[in-house]
Amino acid sequence: MPYVSLMVAMEKKVAPIAKPKHQLQKTYLREWRRLRGISQEKAAVELNVSRPLLSQIENAKSPYTQRLLERASEVYGCTPTELLCGPKHSFDFDLLFRVVVSIEESAAKLELSSRVSPQHKAKAIIELYKFGSTNDSRPPTPEQAIEFLSRAQSH
Repeated sequence: MPYVSLMVAMEKKVAPIAKPKHQLQKTYLREWRRLRGISQEKAAVELNVSRPLLSQIENAKSPYTQRLLERASEVYGCTPTELLCGPKHSFDFDLLFRVVVSIEESAAKLELSSRVSPQHKAKAIIELYKFGSTNDSRPPTPEQAIEFLSRAQSH
């Protein structure tokens, strides 16, 4: 009887158990690439990968290889460990440039350039940069620049 029970149990179809998706570790490839002023297209060529694949790796949507990390460290002038831990002093000059331009354009558009003090502009730039750096380094919209400029002026 135990043998029959075992055979019946073996014949039953068991639903497959879904494997939990492994969360890919964040890398600092994008930060190092931007810090060095290298476009994604140029970096992809240097790393011998497609631009879409590099984008996926930078966004932790596709795994990277040890070879890619080693090559990226040569191209970006850092160590493979720094690509995983981040630059010691991470600063996105590209984002800062876009923030300054956005603030200046918004002030000119609203004819505030002569009425907004350099201190208020600086405060708006700093706040908008902080916002942008926590917002996946997306460039600020003109509306955001106006909002931050107005906020800095009122404080």
